Amino acid sequence: MPNTHDTISIVVPVYKVEGLLDRCVRSILGQTVPDWELILVDDGSPDSCGALCDAWAEKDSRIFVIHQVNGGLSAARNSGIARASGEWLAFLDSDDWWAESFLEEMLAAAQQQEADLSICGWTLEYEDGRTPEDRLPEPGVFTSREALMTLSGPDGVLYVTAWNRLIRRSLWGDLQFPPGKLHEDEFTAHLLLDRTEKTAVLARPLVHYWQRSGSITAVSGNLKHWDGTEAIAERYRYFQEKGYAELLAPTFRKFLYHYFLCLRDLDTDSPEGRERLAAVRRLAEPLLKERNNLKNCTAGERLGLARPALWKKIHRLRHAAR
Repeated sequence: MPNTHDTISIVVPVYKVEGLLDRCVRSILGQTVPDWELILVDDGSPDSCGALCDAWAEKDSRIFVIHQVNGGLSAARNSGIARASGEWLAFLDSDDWWAESFLEEMLAAAQQQEADLSICGWTLEYEDGRTPEDRLPEPGVFTSREALMTLSGPDGVLYVTAWNRLIRRSLWGDLQFPPGKLHEDEFTAHLLLDRTEKTAVLARPLVHYWQRSGSITAVSGNLKHWDGTEAIAERYRYFQEKGYAELLAPTFRKFLYHYFLCLRDLDTDSPEGRERLAAVRRLAEPLLKERNNLKNCTAGERLGLARPALWKKIHRLRHAAR
């Protein structure tokens, strides 16, 4: 058993999940580690979520509620962090839920390895009834630089998401999630990992990640998906400034992946689409000026970076011919 005198602050943003919130809260109440505080942040939810939060707080003195004007996921998490008082910090989205041993296993891993951060895998749970799927990282204990390298690899998403972590709260410090952004975790993951000495990784699916149809992250072509491309461009510049030369090439490849995924679905004929593309290209300019980056691009990638509208036309023609 971990040292349960180490208290944990759990931040749960709440918005339009009245049919799912109780499942989330019950999974926290059922944790095998009792020393926690739960901060429910009612982010101006227009349904009965605010009342449900208050009802839970009346039932358990470890539950606290913040009611605020709607500001989005980042703003809600930031409010919860500001209220948190535990030695450790955890996040959970209000439509997801934890295995009952989540806190115990994550805290034990961090304490045993003297790590600042612990990470686990998750189970994808589908609203449409599909068979659940586990997504598991490679287990081990990793230095800061090793964890940063993983961000651009096949397990990168497991190091990015906020809700499969236990974090030493002092490590989080002054970090903030970017208000108004989608892919908000991409903006903070590298900053957090760069502050760690060690990260303990468990190949255990301790989070149940609910896949709702029609969620914003599942809507193809949404202009907000370009936020992820912006985040990777920021990450590249950060590594450049820090002198982390070995991280630049894989981060550029990650940028290309995001860029072309978004470009494929972007309506470049609309004023909004053109404006969003131009904004991202301005942010990415330092990446594109690096000779080695462009030298290692394929001809198709160079075309998409130089003349995105032409690349899209060719992509459509090739897709239609299949």
